[in-house]
Amino acid sequence: MKKINGLLLSLTVASLIGCGGGGGSSSGSSATTSGSAVTNGSTTDTSNSTNTGTSTTTSATTPLSYLNSLRNKAGMISFNDNSLLNQAASNHAKYEAFNDLYGHYESSSYSYFTGIKPSDRALYVGFQGGAGENLTAGDNTYNESIDVLFTAIYHRLNFLDFSFNEVGMARDKNSADSYYYVYNMGNGLINDLCSGSSYSGYGSYYQDICKDSSFRIEASKYDLAESSVKNLNPDVVIWPYENQQDFNPAFFEESPDPLPSCGVTGDPISVKFNDAKFNTITMSSFKLYDENSNEITNTTILNKSSDLNKMLSAYEFVLFPMERLSWDTKYNVVFTYNADGIDKEKKWSFKTKPTGYTTYKVTSSEETFNVVSNQTYAIYVPPVDCNDDRYNYNYYTGYSITLNLNDSLDANTLLFNISGNVGDVFDIVMANGKKIHLKLVEK
Repeated sequence: MKKINGLLLSLTVASLIGCGGGGGSSSGSSATTSGSAVTNGSTTDTSNSTNTGTSTTTSATTPLSYLNSLRNKAGMISFNDNSLLNQAASNHAKYEAFNDLYGHYESSSYSYFTGIKPSDRALYVGFQGGAGENLTAGDNTYNESIDVLFTAIYHRLNFLDFSFNEVGMARDKNSADSYYYVYNMGNGLINDLCSGSSYSGYGSYYQDICKDSSFRIEASKYDLAESSVKNLNPDVVIWPYENQQDFNPAFFEESPDPLPSCGVTGDPISVKFNDAKFNTITMSSFKLYDENSNEITNTTILNKSSDLNKMLSAYEFVLFPMERLSWDTKYNVVFTYNADGIDKEKKWSFKTKPTGYTTYKVTSSEETFNVVSNQTYAIYVPPVDCNDDRYNYNYYTGYSITLNLNDSLDANTLLFNISGNVGDVFDIVMANGKKIHLKLVEK
């Protein structure tokens, strides 16, 4: 996109549509992703991809109502359903599923190609003015997919972008019955401007936004369309939102990867300021406390300067607990900052979600837990470091015990039930050396 002052084209300034997203792509191979910001040609894509993580599923009438319920809980306006963006999302989901490819870029050498990048695919179906995109693969439901995206920081911020007010979503299955999910976001007011008359005055204007790359939008009208949506949203949006009771305790993988040296940490805490309402934001401190008011000091803070992927804006701040958070536990956050010369402080609390089962936490190298036959339990084995993110294990027993392993809650939390006789013992040896003894007792 170009902003041009006057008819002589004497000045060209790059400008972003939908600040706050990132880029991810794949090309020519299945399930291979890499990340980079995409700012090319007529639009700017704010795009992210992920295919792993844990989920917090809450019932909702429709996927859109569920997504909007999360935005609303954070104080943001609802997305409007946009049929054109739905079609763009559907086209890309079909491309991914049929070709068994994953990422934001398409290649014309594959079936069902409709555009190289998200904005191209939006233009293909008639939506103009730019498009953001989030992706997941392998989730069973829309709610699970959306929850995964809110766990991944760049994706979360894309869903919480202040300038988007329209969304389309779709999914499609590959030959192995695995779903690909696609979400496209945009600004409907900017799209409408592309349907009017091209600006022919002598003032500043934007170009390379609409399908007709020569189409001009008067700068003041474009800025108003963008700011009008932003002004409907709050001054600042936090995640987890205040008093959230089901925050995910762990973060695993994302593309692009905000912490490439780690495979598992606590789920990130984010603060995002509305650039339509502030000129400058300077962070003073960003602190996390446990329920006993003890500061958790092993954290990494990302901002515009420290973000390795250069995805964060000057208005976005992220705290990663470098050790994953505990299940069903309350935490407190204190964020101090200066907004346009005024010192301020924001405090809030949240709670991580429960497992939903009787849960045993392994706190030493060897543990014995009493269990009842045919009852489901969760065993949480805290990572020994930030790369202890995939537990392998062996189990041993000299008794007539039947083991039923259910889907794990995440890479560090096993779900299981066993059946046998009172007094029987079931032994598990984890890949990290920890030993777990499960002893069957009477109800």
